[in-house]
Amino acid sequence: MTNFNLTTQGTKCGTFAFRKRAHCMTLCCRFYQHASVQKLNEAVLERVGAPQDVRCAIFPSEDGMTRCSQYLRSNENNRHPIREVSFHLAHDASTENATWARFSAALYPEPCTQYAEEFWGFMGDGISSRHAEFCLERLPFMESVSSDPFLRTCGTVNNAETLPPAPWGLSDAGMKTEIKSMIAKCVTSEEPDQEVVTTQDTFLYPKGMCAVGVVARALAPTSPNSSEAVIFG
Repeated sequence: MTNFNLTTQGTKCGTFAFRKRAHCMTLCCRFYQHASVQKLNEAVLERVGAPQDVRCAIFPSEDGMTRCSQYLRSNENNRHPIREVSFHLAHDASTENATWARFSAALYPEPCTQYAEEFWGFMGDGISSRHAEFCLERLPFMESVSSDPFLRTCGTVNNAETLPPAPWGLSDAGMKTEIKSMIAKCVTSEEPDQEVVTTQDTFLYPKGMCAVGVVARALAPTSPNSSEAVIFG
């Protein structure tokens, strides 16, 4: 399995030692939240009427949200309530809007911020800035669903005809296939006895840490008795 990062903006960093969080933030963008992500955070908290001492972390998938919630609960020993909510379009929409105008959020009290920031920086599951901008523009058309009835809300705009179209014209499926083909060709060994890498062996991810996290979870043993360290550097 070959994993590649498709980052198109921001800073790429190698292995480095850091003593202070502030120093780390100047080196790598994954250790802080982009302004667009912060705006979506604030909009979500306002939408669900969260108290002043509640924060949230937003993810493009429910799986990422669930992993974050589990991490927070395990580190806080369930001392603080962690709530979950997901947003999606309330009306029928184009394939692009229906696919990308959705996200999930873990809501946590302020004392859990340290652990939320750790998860955000090291697991790579957080929403990207461009995805956050896309969702923020369409948030008025979204409804929220949750096991907590206090987090269930309806969209504030009911006219689906005013939903903004996706800013791209054509599907990027063909471009992704071309990129995967180029990567597969580059990483295939020149040794004749080595297996050829194909596009089916190559996976694309929006961020480097997202790819690292997927590989780490795939390699992690299912039994704690057989646990071994998996180190990336």
